[in-house]
Amino acid sequence: MEETKNQEYAKLCKVILSNCSLKHPMGRLPENPWFLNITKNEKVSSLLLQLLFDTNRKSKRFAEKATAIIIAERNELENIQISRASLLQENIDIRVSLNKIKQLPEGETIIKLKVNTAQCRGEPISLSIWLGDEVRNLDVGDEIESQISIKNTAEIKAYKDGELLGVCELFLGSLLEDTHYLRVAGADEFKNNFSRDFNEYSFELEAVLKLSKQDREEILVQHLIQSEEQLNEKQETEDFVDELMRALGVKVNEDGEYETVYKPVRAAPPKEREDYCTCCLL
Repeated sequence: MEETKNQEYAKLCKVILSNCSLKHPMGRLPENPWFLNITKNEKVSSLLLQLLFDTNRKSKRFAEKATAIIIAERNELENIQISRASLLQENIDIRVSLNKIKQLPEGETIIKLKVNTAQCRGEPISLSIWLGDEVRNLDVGDEIESQISIKNTAEIKAYKDGELLGVCELFLGSLLEDTHYLRVAGADEFKNNFSRDFNEYSFELEAVLKLSKQDREEILVQHLIQSEEQLNEKQETEDFVDELMRALGVKVNEDGEYETVYKPVRAAPPKEREDYCTCCLL
């Protein structure tokens, strides 16, 4: 494996160095080498300019550094190709789920919270929960239900014998953290538990969430946007590597080996000697 990598490095470095020698035979690259006139990609141009500076425009050092970068980027591309296939499938799945959601009736997002446990040093406590437009004081076993926005929070105050022990907030969207986003298209309701353990007190709530059609769509659209952004980033990486190799005059042949895009320059054949007869010179 290591030997193969070394061979790949040596082959690519030889191709780049050969191109440098072909275009600029003096062993040192000029301030404006040929490859800067080929690429119009700002990212590629910036990288090549930095390499020129770092290597003091010496062809051999430039070829070595350029080779290391190309090989590293191409190795990364192998991982990208695998994840790209996964992202493409994810993109399709999200769009299918969005079509399913379109068939659902309109409605509101409703949550029900039930107090499973609430205690302070072994003694029972009560919770005052402000949920949407509802505020209720709850003991263990009590419930509160309200229409909500999953972008909002619920305020929870803990009391013991009328004395405030503390206040905390529950971000309602966090109740879906353990739920795969594709499930929002079909599941009728989502269950999760929310617990907090402080020095003075602790409690656990059981949450049952019913999502509106609009909230289901927003969740999936958010994941769709993230998926497409990642696909675009991976495409940019592929384009960057392709453009860097194009600028340096390198391609990969059908056998998967590096080679130059330039045809070798052959020396012109010597001109045939023209013999003149004596009479022609008179």
